[in-house]
Order: sequence, then structure tokens, then C-alpha cells
Amino acid sequence: MLDLNTLDLAEIADALADQNDYEHRWLINPDSGDILLWTSETGIDGQNPVDLDELEGLVCIDPLPSYVWYRDMVDFAEEIRDERAGRRLARALQGRGAFRRFKDELHDEYPHLLAAWYTFRDVRAQRRAVEWLLDNSLIDETAAMRFLSEHPDPDLPDVSTAPSRDRDTTISVATIGRTAGDEEDAVAGGSANHFEISGKGVTGVIDTAGMAGRSVVSIEVDGHQVQNPEVAVTSLGLEVSATVSAAPDAHAVYLRVVLPAVNAPDGLVAFSGFAILATALTSFGGPKLVGGQRHLYELRPLVGTASAVQT
Repeated sequence: MLDLNTLDLAEIADALADQNDYEHRWLINPDSGDILLWTSETGIDGQNPVDLDELEGLVCIDPLPSYVWYRDMVDFAEEIRDERAGRRLARALQGRGAFRRFKDELHDEYPHLLAAWYTFRDVRAQRRAVEWLLDNSLIDETAAMRFLSEHPDPDLPDVSTAPSRDRDTTISVATIGRTAGDEEDAVAGGSANHFEISGKGVTGVIDTAGMAGRSVVSIEVDGHQVQNPEVAVTSLGLEVSATVSAAPDAHAVYLRVVLPAVNAPDGLVAFSGFAILATALTSFGGPKLVGGQRHLYELRPLVGTASAVQT
């Protein structure tokens, strides 16, 4: 049995929510609890292709149906203590494209509810991760039941007392010589401006054509909402830089996400990219007192979907 306290529930929840395709799958080592990414082209070591059926001693984390995650949005809309906000969010959930419209409605009209939504969503996601582990006999039932009872749905705020929509995570896009007309032509031609990403411990949404020509970035890394994101269009594609965490006199963790430019004239397009986590080491006396290497790097593959959204 695995020790529930040592498992990365957010990572398992991300795997359960990964609806992208079957060219990649997430697996868990039942002995160590490590989460591994398998792809049809690079296997699990990133270099050597191997059939999924040939991997012994690993448990495949099959994604849960999309309606499970859809239910979270419905319940969130119903439980918000402001009828107007609830009606607008519920209306956004009608028909195809509900996931994107729900996120757009939150970002554009109720950004002060984003933190409440992330908490609500993450609590439910972690409970599902525990339920999945229990269903697959990977954790002790007593520990699982204790966790589930200690993590009920959080109380939701009253939006009538919410602050204005000015948020640190709304930032200007580096357009690099583009005019407003260029942006309109790009959307009309199908250039993607809405990106949803997932990977090992990384989930997020990047909208490069939000309200008033500003982009909106919401990315979580290992359960931490990134701070001060900056977006730029470079020769590598779309790049997002942000701060993940900082521990005074110890280290700071920074994120760089690189995604390709995508043409999506006919709807959703799957893509792959990568994230780099850089840990900058320091000390009470400053970085000069750190012995040896002062920066550590971790590369995390990303997958996602892109679409062109009219704004």
C-alpha cells in the first residue's frame, strides 16, 4: 500500500482530467507512487518507444469522463450566493464549448471568483484522486475515508462584496509589431488565441486576446498558482514566464512555458510544448555563498488544445 501523505494528488488528478488523446497516457508506480508519462513516440523514458501493453508493474491512470468535470462547473454555478453570477455561469455551460465559455465568463466578468473556483475545483479533483487510488487498491481504506471526510467542498464567497476585476494575472501581450488590424486578421484566419495546457504537475489556460487587447494567464504548478506572468511572442512561439514560489534565503522557482503558434480555423487543435522549472539557489548571505551549481532545471513535456476565439 502507498502512503497517502506522500502522494502528489494534484498530479494524479491532472492525469484523471487529461482528455486530450490516447497518444500519451499517465501511469503510476504502485510501489513508489511516482507518476510517469508514456507517449507512443518516446515511451516512458523520453527516448525509446515501447507499447503500452509491454509496461509491467505500472498502473494506467485512465481519464475520467468529461461529464464528471462538467458537473463541477454546474455545481459551482448553482452554489454561488449571487443569483446573477449563477445565472450567467449556468448559461455559459449550455451547448458545445461549455468548458471554454465557463472559463471565459469567469475571466472576463468575475475574475475575483477565480480563486474560489480553483479551490472548489482542486478540492474535488483531489477527492477523486483519492477515490481512484482506493478503487485500485493502492491506498489504505481508513486513510482514504479520513481524507475524504476532512476535505468537503469549500464555502463559496458572496460576489456582491467582491473587489474590482483588476488582477495581477491580467497582463499585456507582447505583440511585436502587430497592429489591431493584424490581430483581427489573425483571428479571422484561424490563428489560435486560446490555449489549454496540461502536463506533469502543470495545468493552465492562456488567452492571448482577452478584453481590451490584454491577455489572461492562469497556470498552476504543483498546486501553486503562478505569480506575475508575462507573455511574449518569440521565434520559438508563445512564451510565458512567471514566478512559482520563493523561499527567502533559500531558493526561488521560476517557470518558462513554450508553446507553438497554432492555426485552428476549424476548431480545437492538439499541440505539444514544454515547460522549464528553474530553481535559483541562494543563502542568508546571498547567492555567492551557494556551493557549486546555483541553478537547477527541470523539463516537463506539455500537451494541450488550441482554438481561435472571437473577442
